[in-house]
Amino acid sequence: MESDSPVVNVAGWPVVSLREVTTKIGSGATPRGGAESYLAARSKFALIRSQNVFDRRFDESGLAFITDGQSNDLRGVWLQPGDVLLNITGDGVTFGRSCLVPEHVLPACVNQHVSIIRADRGRAVPGYLLAFLTHPDVKPYIASFNSGGSRRAVTKGHIESFRLPLPPMEMQRRIAATLGALDDKIESNRRAQALIEQVVQARFQAAFSVDDEPGGEAISSIVEVNPRRTLGRGQLATYVGMSSLPEHAAEVTDWDVKEFGSGQKFANGDVLMARITPCLENGKTAVVDMLPNDEVGWGSTEYLVLAPRGAVSTPWVYCLARSEPVRAYAIRSMSGTSGRQRFQPDGFDKYRIPAPDIAVLRAFNAQAIPLFQRMTSLRDENRALARVRDTLLPELLSGRIRVPEAREAVVAAVG
Repeated sequence: MESDSPVVNVAGWPVVSLREVTTKIGSGATPRGGAESYLAARSKFALIRSQNVFDRRFDESGLAFITDGQSNDLRGVWLQPGDVLLNITGDGVTFGRSCLVPEHVLPACVNQHVSIIRADRGRAVPGYLLAFLTHPDVKPYIASFNSGGSRRAVTKGHIESFRLPLPPMEMQRRIAATLGALDDKIESNRRAQALIEQVVQARFQAAFSVDDEPGGEAISSIVEVNPRRTLGRGQLATYVGMSSLPEHAAEVTDWDVKEFGSGQKFANGDVLMARITPCLENGKTAVVDMLPNDEVGWGSTEYLVLAPRGAVSTPWVYCLARSEPVRAYAIRSMSGTSGRQRFQPDGFDKYRIPAPDIAVLRAFNAQAIPLFQRMTSLRDENRALARVRDTLLPELLSGRIRVPEAREAVVAAVG
């Protein structure tokens, strides 16, 4: 590999390898017994997997818990405050993601898909190492070491050889703090979104019954399943793939624009619900709210599109799709070969629920619709903040702009 860093270094800072500025680089293993042996709740140790590691964000959804005996087998990869996590295997979505371990998650260790990168605190600041690993030019650099064929992978030796510019410690601290301020605002917005959704879900559960009742109305008569939408072949349109559907939130945060080929079509106000294993079991469900006016978007054939009918609102449909009785029904109704089982759209012809009272429905809508609009605004704000952060990151690491200038941009963005 090249001896120079992939990061432009206008300031002329010395270039070093990660090996020179770390005290530990290494990954763990799957505990004995595999996933079946994980505990239902924390006893002491958590096990961090690649699904928990996002760029500059740790996601506790699906965090696994292990026994003291299993953690002792992984003693060599017990985490410490300030450790940087790097996904070292995976597909094009999960591979190469990096974040700091939150202290409240400790004690914890990592499995074989996640590497610990522990800074030598006399030479490097953890937040600066994270800035390097999440730099847009470093992503393809990490991928260039790939030793895993179609499923990407990098080794301990590869990571140790990564080359990065090394500013003075005080400069590293300032860079980390500047970028961290944007991370903190983004995380604050995420927590607000989660709280809003919890409020709406609680109101839905208190107001409506969605248990299967033989005398009730079919869901497909209350909600339109896979509505007809028009999109010409080859037409450029917003694309939402299955990987973009969140498992524990309403908002899609990443999408693309692609030429329409073959897939489900949707419009603003629709709800997307995964129908294939394991995406259905994992909870992949989202609201469509990112399209320009009157545009039709498209995506995977492996999710259903659910559209409101009559007085039913998008928040109501979303809460229905997230509700435990409906999800349990969809999961047990899946058919097909092992590993490729799907819930069929006509399944909603057979599941019947009490028709929602119109007055109660309107009261719910009056509360829920503005709250969902607020979640959309927070999502859009986070995307804008992320753009500012991702613009500042290479400028700071290259030395093209200094921290005081960057702080002005952060203040303007955060407000």
